[in-house]
Amino acid sequence: MQEKIRKIISKFAGQDAEFEVLKSPRADFGDYSTNVALKIAAKKRENPLVVAEELKSKILKSAPKGFFIKIETARPGFLNFFISPEALEKEFNGISKKDYGRGVEKKEKIQLEFVSANPTGPLTLANGRGGVWGDVLGR
Repeated sequence: MQEKIRKIISKFAGQDAEFEVLKSPRADFGDYSTNVALKIAAKKRENPLVVAEELKSKILKSAPKGFFIKIETARPGFLNFFISPEALEKEFNGISKKDYGRGVEKKEKIQLEFVSANPTGPLTLANGRGGVWGDVLGR
């Protein structure tokens, strides 16, 4: 999702523009946020909030229909993206149809080390848990 948002923004910020698209730390800040308006405003010596509002309207017009629920501007010039549940579902379905986690078809031998008990100290719950995880991975 971050790459999709980055591609949409890059149409207006330029392919060589340096900015971040990050997962938002709080749900009320949206799903993702970016500092692109701050970066553009610094180069052009403009108000970051004005740049953010301009980018917001351009992005909403060009984004795939139904991709965003909304985009908000926040001080000092961030853009907060709220992704629609339909877009998230579509992304998840695309990932789940790929061959992730299907295993290796070749019969290769690997060495899997998973229990590391300290011979000079007591065994811990983590040692036991590591043994179970290692056994599951080995199977």
